Amino acid sequence: MKHVLIADDEEMVLKLLARFLERLNYLAIGCLNGTEAMERLVLKKDDIGLAILDLNLPDITGIQLAIHLKEIKPCLKIIISTGDPITASEINNAYGHQLVDKVLNKPFSLSIFENVIHGILGKSL
Repeated sequence: MKHVLIADDEEMVLKLLARFLERLNYLAIGCLNGTEAMERLVLKKDDIGLAILDLNLPDITGIQLAIHLKEIKPCLKIIISTGDPITASEINNAYGHQLVDKVLNKPFSLSIFENVIHGILGKSL
C-alpha cells in the first residue's frame, strides 16, 4: 500500500482528504505544518510516494516544503493545493526544474481529486 503525505493547516481538510485517500486504498499521513511533514518523510521515506502540500502552511510555504522534501526524496511526486491562481508549469519554470507534478486549485471536488491521484500514481496499487 502506498503512503500519501498530506500537509494542510486546516484540520477538517486534512481529515477529509485522509479519509478519502484511505477509501482509495492509500495510507494517508496527515500533518498540520511543514516541520511535521519533513519529519514524517524522513521516517517513512521508502513508503511515501506522493505529497499533497497546501501552498500556505503556518511555518513554511508549500513550495519551500516541496524543495526540502525533494532534497530528501528526489523521486517524490508532489501536488500543491491552493486557492491562488497558479499552475504547476509556472512553479516549475520559476525553479528551473520539475518541482511539482500538479496544482489542485481550491475548491476542488473529490472526483477531481481522485482523478489527479490516479493520474499521478496510477490506478493499480
